[in-house]
Amino acid sequence: MTLSATIGQFRASSAINSVMKRIRDEAELGVKRIAERPEAWQPLSQGLLRYLMGRFPYGIVFRVQGTNIKIYAVMHLKRRPGYWSKRLKSTAQ
Repeated sequence: MTLSATIGQFRASSAINSVMKRIRDEAELGVKRIAERPEAWQPLSQGLLRYLMGRFPYGIVFRVQGTNIKIYAVMHLKRRPGYWSKRLKSTAQ
């Protein structure tokens, strides 16, 4: 591998890490907002709610259970959007 190829890989890796950090930060902000106002977000079926991240095409799917909040998925809104639904069957509701 040449030096320029190695530098290119490092730059690509740095850019990916930067985007991943911003997505993680946005998800953490979402969890905080959900905790502050759990009933304020978009209702789905089966008592589930969805918080939409503002800067990225991701959502957080969750359910309020008494004083607890159970998060089922941080999901991409376009790629396999229902993949997480089998988690509902494998957990006690």
